[in-house]
Amino acid sequence: MPDGGAPRNGARNSGNNGKAKASGARVTERTKGRPARAKTEARAPRESWVATLTRQTQEHPGRTVALAVGAGFVLGGGLFSRLSMRVAGAGLRIAVRAAMVPAIRQGVVALAEDLLRKTADDRADGAASEAPATSAPTSVAG
Repeated sequence: MPDGGAPRNGARNSGNNGKAKASGARVTERTKGRPARAKTEARAPRESWVATLTRQTQEHPGRTVALAVGAGFVLGGGLFSRLSMRVAGAGLRIAVRAAMVPAIRQGVVALAEDLLRKTADDRADGAASEAPATSAPTSVAG
């Protein structure tokens, strides 16, 4: 090693070796209980999640099976297959039709109400014009 230079070929400077051992011992003492505590802290949310999942599975078994089938379909690569595109297209058509039915129904009902109102108004006007005019009573002299 040249004077004042860094060690060559990965050789270590043995002058700091005592300090490194003392520092390592302090770190070990500080972190001695951490793995067990971390394991316990990590287990609590997992147990809570498992309890929630178990309760949901018992309350809604059909939904659980549907989610499992859907997840398997997606993970199995079926999301971008021809079948999935056809199913998605059919679903989209059904959704659009289902959304359009109330709008069309409201339009037809409004049109029918207008026609009925107009017909009723025309009948009322026609009945008023066909009524005989009342004349003043005439007296018969005799």
